[in-house]
Amino acid sequence: MLEAFGGTIDTAASDEIQKQNRAHFAEWRHKHAVLDFFGQIPEDIRRIVQAYRERRWHILNLLARCPGTDELHHSNPAICYMLASNWVFRKPAVKQPMRAARSLVRRPQRQILDWLGFPATEAVRKILAKINPESLSVNNLLYLRTALADQGICKLLSHLPTINTGVLFLVNSKATSPSITPRLLAEVAADPKQASEATTYRTLCDTLNMAGMTGDTSCPQLFGTIPRLIKVHDRLTERLNTMFDNGPGILQEIRGVPQTLPDPPFPGTETITPITTTRGLFEEGKNMHHCVGSYARMVADRRLYVYRVTSPVRATAAIYLKDDQWIILQTTGPRNVNIPDNVIETIRKAIFTSKAAYAHNLLSL
Repeated sequence: MLEAFGGTIDTAASDEIQKQNRAHFAEWRHKHAVLDFFGQIPEDIRRIVQAYRERRWHILNLLARCPGTDELHHSNPAICYMLASNWVFRKPAVKQPMRAARSLVRRPQRQILDWLGFPATEAVRKILAKINPESLSVNNLLYLRTALADQGICKLLSHLPTINTGVLFLVNSKATSPSITPRLLAEVAADPKQASEATTYRTLCDTLNMAGMTGDTSCPQLFGTIPRLIKVHDRLTERLNTMFDNGPGILQEIRGVPQTLPDPPFPGTETITPITTTRGLFEEGKNMHHCVGSYARMVADRRLYVYRVTSPVRATAAIYLKDDQWIILQTTGPRNVNIPDNVIETIRKAIFTSKAAYAHNLLSL
């Protein structure tokens, strides 16, 4: 503590304020540097690059070095995206990927598909052309390459007018693809929110998981609509939480439920606390009227962790381990009500900075 103007200054608090100010300035500087950089790119090229959510630098590099890329983008964004990162899809990768891309960019698209390891058919070419650029990712396309070996999947996708992230997750997963129908996929494809999210996929995964945990034999094998899926999901959620109410020994009777959970990756805060026991997960699910209890196995496998949020809103936050990094999977209120994006961002920052804050508090003891 330092004296100043007859009072005292909390040096730790002052250091934290300065740290936050430096972070805000760095964020501001980065944002303006990005804007200045994009401002130097011709508008038509900038529109192409910004259509993609990921790997924009690779797309820009392809546009700059391979004449004809803009035509390929307008015709088939997925092939353009893969050609810009072709070393990911070619095994072994070519030694000079841009030279290879330059020689391929104006060739027939089926020939490029064959080179990228995709079925070189007109049906597959048309399917890829339907994918929204915002929904493209390396993982989605790698999984899709495998899924397209199934003629049933090809047929399902051929009838869709457009393909988004929600559709890709459903058809790419061996767990969910047997349960989908053309009508369900059409509803997902028409949902603008699922351009970059896979909410129906997560709901279906949770539903199938709960059916297995509860031994429910009435769960449909196929789902024709999103409302029908949600209705079954909510019924199984109620059944799972009701089973938990039947007594302290019931956890041993619920299939696949671990009795212990690992330590949380982040300690949380006073209002955002990790749920460290299986019983705590089920209590949270019961209190919030959702299926977070079904995540117990994923928590035990260290793939996911769940936090109870009491402020700034009452919510449940789940973080997910992806590529050795923890990310926010979902944050929902009671009965899975949506939480505003700005509140989710506040919760995310609080969780992921809590480890540093925790270490600081230990040092100050």
